[in-house]
Amino acid sequence: MKRRRAAVVVVQAAGAVAVTAAAAGLAVPAAWAGDEWCDTDPLLVLRTPAGNLVPVYCSIGVYGPAALVAGLVASLTPTSTAAAVGGRTRATVTATVSCGPGAGYPTRLTVSSLPFGTGTVYGQTTGTCGESMAVSFFLAVP
Repeated sequence: MKRRRAAVVVVQAAGAVAVTAAAAGLAVPAAWAGDEWCDTDPLLVLRTPAGNLVPVYCSIGVYGPAALVAGLVASLTPTSTAAAVGGRTRATVTATVSCGPGAGYPTRLTVSSLPFGTGTVYGQTTGTCGESMAVSFFLAVP
C-alpha cells in the first residue's frame, strides 16, 4: 500500500510542475515514445595564445522526434575563443542547435578530452534549440 501511495505522490508532483510551468506561460514540451537524444561529437582543436594546440571533443545533442532532430545536429560546427590567464588558458566553446520544424527542443553540450563526454570533462551545459550554449573552462597550458 505504501508503494502505491509513493507513486501517486510522484505523479501528483510531476503534474503540479507541469501545471505551474503552463500557468507561468512556459512551454512544456511533450515527450513521446519516438523521442530520443541525437548527438554529434566533433573534434575541435583549440589554439592557445601561446600557440599550443589542444584537442577537445564537443558532444552536442538535441532531444526530440528522431526523424526531425537528427538533421539538426548533422552539420553543427562549434566555435571557440581562448585567452591567456596567468600561466593558463581560459577557453570558451560555443554551439547553437538551430530549431527545425517545431521549437523548444532541449539541447546539451559537453566538452571533454575524449569522445562522447569521456576522459576529462571540462564542462557541460544545457539549453533549448535556437539559443547559444557556452562552456568556459581553464586549460593548464599557456
